[in-house]
Amino acid sequence: METKSYSQFLQGIVKTMRSYLCELSLCLIAFVANTILFNQVPEQPGHIALSTFFSIAIVYSMNKLCHGMKRWIYYSSPLVWIAFVSSEYIQFGETQAVQMLISIFIGFSLFIVVANKKKESDFAQYLIIFVFTVATALLMTLIFFILFSVVDYSTRFALDINHFGEKDLLYIGMFSSYLVFPTLFAYLLHIRKRWELRKEDILLNILANYIISPGTFLFTVTFFLYATRIIWTNRLPQGEIAVLALAYLTITLVGELLSHFSKNRFWSWFFHTITFWTLPALVLLWIATIVRLRYGFTEARGYLVLVTIWYTLIFASRMLPRMRLGYQKILLILILLLAATTYLPFINFHKIDGRLTSQRLADPVAKVHTEIHNIEQTMYRTRLSLK
Repeated sequence: METKSYSQFLQGIVKTMRSYLCELSLCLIAFVANTILFNQVPEQPGHIALSTFFSIAIVYSMNKLCHGMKRWIYYSSPLVWIAFVSSEYIQFGETQAVQMLISIFIGFSLFIVVANKKKESDFAQYLIIFVFTVATALLMTLIFFILFSVVDYSTRFALDINHFGEKDLLYIGMFSSYLVFPTLFAYLLHIRKRWELRKEDILLNILANYIISPGTFLFTVTFFLYATRIIWTNRLPQGEIAVLALAYLTITLVGELLSHFSKNRFWSWFFHTITFWTLPALVLLWIATIVRLRYGFTEARGYLVLVTIWYTLIFASRMLPRMRLGYQKILLILILLLAATTYLPFINFHKIDGRLTSQRLADPVAKVHTEIHNIEQTMYRTRLSLK
């Protein structure tokens, strides 16, 4: 029985390699390139890792979208890796931290969008399975990394070869990241057709009915009370409320997604009418965004405006049933907006922020206004801490 199970696993791995030939081949090439360049260019491995991840997301998309006569596009798509590695738009470093996170988000989002699940319940099921697949592959890769690190250390210690160094961990880490994780992830994606989520699933039932839904409801009550306080005191909210509003709107989307697996009538009704309940948070988000923009444009505020517009588009479409945007279109719009403002030079928020900062520093009056704004922000945070 064990031999049969092991044979089935190996057959599954072989089928996975055939199904995702270009993706896994690209991982192997990137691993070899990273290993060679590791000792020569210390900054390059991180850049290669991010470029490889983004390239694999594009190659996977071509794998799902290009069939028949268009199959040549899939087989030639790994060439984008060369473009990304030599490009300045996919960077890895402290100054490009936001761009790096956005690139990772876009990469994972491409895996989800190309699944082409237009029905909302199907999309919700696929998304949950995808998240579970990523988490499972990461956990198994971590176990592999720990196990082989211990084996390597024990072997070196027993044979008295040399001291176990940091480079050994890095090489094992690169092998795990470039080869083990992609293979496991591709294998789990390949067998995902066997998985099916039902409303009777205990974990989904607990998450949807007893954690996310009640939390969203309490969050909604909080925002209604806060909006009432603003009207009563006639005081506009500070810019920091934007973080809470974004968190709330994100949780409502997650709750709406999980409501497809809920049998509770109250929660189903609550998320069916969620557009009405999110109006105070959406209004407060716009007010907070405008308040922040009064002090000038920065990269973070640019993305705040973008996400605010995106959430407004989502919940506005909910008010008009004929124009309702499905989850797939919602995610696709976000990918296009983020990609445009991150990779296109003329609307790149990071570059616009850099130019405006240089202008402000060159202008003495603007410099004084910037310092006043920093002092006001410091005083506001001090008042919050004293409360």
